[in-house]
Amino acid sequence: KRGMMRRWNVILVILTYLLVIFGTFATRSGFVSSVHSFAQSAIGPLFFVFLAGAVIASVAVVINKWDTLQADNELEHIVSRETAFLLNNVVFTAIALTVFVGTYWSVFTEILSGFTPVERSTLGPAYFNRSTGPMFVVLLFLMGVAPLIAWKKASIKRLGKAIVLPVAGTLVTVTVLGVLGVRQPGALIGLGMAIFAGLVTAFEIGRGAQARIRTHDENVVQAVWTLFGRNRRRYGGYLTHFGVVIIAIGIIASSAYQLETQQPLSAGQTITLGDYVLEYNTIERFIATDGRAVTRAVTTVFHNGNEIGQIIPRVDNYPNGQPMSIPGKLMSPLGDDFYVLLVSWEPVSMSSATFKVYYNPLVNWIWGGSLVLMLGTFVTAWPDTKPVKIRQPSRRTAPAAGD
Repeated sequence: KRGMMRRWNVILVILTYLLVIFGTFATRSGFVSSVHSFAQSAIGPLFFVFLAGAVIASVAVVINKWDTLQADNELEHIVSRETAFLLNNVVFTAIALTVFVGTYWSVFTEILSGFTPVERSTLGPAYFNRSTGPMFVVLLFLMGVAPLIAWKKASIKRLGKAIVLPVAGTLVTVTVLGVLGVRQPGALIGLGMAIFAGLVTAFEIGRGAQARIRTHDENVVQAVWTLFGRNRRRYGGYLTHFGVVIIAIGIIASSAYQLETQQPLSAGQTITLGDYVLEYNTIERFIATDGRAVTRAVTTVFHNGNEIGQIIPRVDNYPNGQPMSIPGKLMSPLGDDFYVLLVSWEPVSMSSATFKVYYNPLVNWIWGGSLVLMLGTFVTAWPDTKPVKIRQPSRRTAPAAGD
């Protein structure tokens, strides 16, 4: 909008593309251990050659166009929307670098082990959660504050007034969550920031709709529809903010409050996990038409005393292969993910079986938020059908000779 951060944008676009190619090369070539690795094929070297060419071409383009990408304006004040965008870029880059280092840590340490005392090691999920979690909290905070900050130079007093209601709503919501049993500090902070960003976005849309209702005598639906239609980039961006908020809530809830257990059950016995109860009903074995020996258990799931459906996990035994465990899955109306693995069973009497049960609260919010995010991107990118008027300088006719 102000002709700034062009170099940032071009470099980030190039890095995004190159990292996608590098990730494909790393998994397909056997560079790192992956279920998608095809180390014996020739596709890895081909990807490497293509990646090297893409890097050389990208660097050449950036060097050639470096002066052309110079910003039209400079950063005028530290408290401004431009600063928020800059910090947003820095945080995103830091997250990408952190994940990159963690993903390929085993490769780095293996290289260092050849000439230093460093031993080969890997980094697990704890590293990613602890290192990227705080950065995502900062990202949510910036996403909430940025729409309230003016371009060029913002007034601290005006910004303070603008965030009063979102902050108050966030504090009330976090307090209610604490009363309901959400006690982990990290989860409360993350959920609080997500709620804050969501409330700011909702208030911004509400403020625009209220202005149209007052000036154009429209109802709420008409006002919101007109706002999205006339300023798709802005309000499509707000929609993507909602998508990110929903995704963040799903990630925080499913990471902080995931439960799992493994227990043997006889027919009629139950396993309790959170607000869910799994009852083991029966088990059966049969030969499928393709020759598989299928062992299938039938279980019933209850939520707060109400039956919500059946889960049927099974194990397929192929004549010339390893047994394959197929989990049964059930999604609750709240978006919780509840699934069951059949671990073992009594082979003769078939009277008992051992189950491994997983409960991931709100995990399906991640997929729902992704759909909202894609919808926001679609709204933002939709082309404007109205012709753009270009103002041209007026031309004065030169006076004729003798005038």
